[in-house]
Amino acid sequence: MNLINKRYLFIFLGAIIGATLRLLVNYGMMEINLPFLSSTFIVNMAGAFFVGLAYMKLKATNAQLLFTTGLLGTFTTFSALSMELYFGLYTNQFIFFSVYLVLNMLGGLIMVYLGAKIGGKKYE
Repeated sequence: MNLINKRYLFIFLGAIIGATLRLLVNYGMMEINLPFLSSTFIVNMAGAFFVGLAYMKLKATNAQLLFTTGLLGTFTTFSALSMELYFGLYTNQFIFFSVYLVLNMLGGLIMVYLGAKIGGKKYE
């Protein structure tokens, strides 16, 4: 198996784990009757923490692809956003940081609004 295909395999395996963990967290939150947004908040904060940890602890290897791109990428995309914003601060690119933060937050809200408008009636 060539290097490119091998890298995709590690991402794929991580994605299976991340998506499954996300579903388990959602079910767990429902079981203990926590508010709706707590699952997303917990997942996003955990993902942001672990992507920072992985960046510092894992070298650019297949393990890093499995954990960061695959597992955390499907567990939450917030971890990637947090890491990119961190780089903006770390490299003193404060304008980039500010614009990127506002664009992502407002852009996400606008896209949810547009999707809801296009989607029409709430599902039952």
